[in-house]
Amino acid sequence: MPRFVFALIIGVGALLNGWYRLGTPATDAEQTGWLYTRFGPNGIGWGMIVLGAAMLVIGALMLRAWLAAVKMGEPKVKRDR
Repeated sequence: MPRFVFALIIGVGALLNGWYRLGTPATDAEQTGWLYTRFGPNGIGWGMIVLGAAMLVIGALMLRAWLAAVKMGEPKVKRDR
């Protein structure tokens, strides 16, 4: 299975998880992290949203490269001979 599928799945999952985390109180384990100490309670949610957006962009670029490679393997003009 192409890697772009995994990147797109991770991107969508991280975006949804980040959106869900906004506004909810942080757990004890999350309060010791860098995002919480630097950006506060919503830092964890925003960090996940940024991670998800980056993975979606990477997955889209990988999909574009994969489609170009598949298209190059096809002949330009299809002839019935």
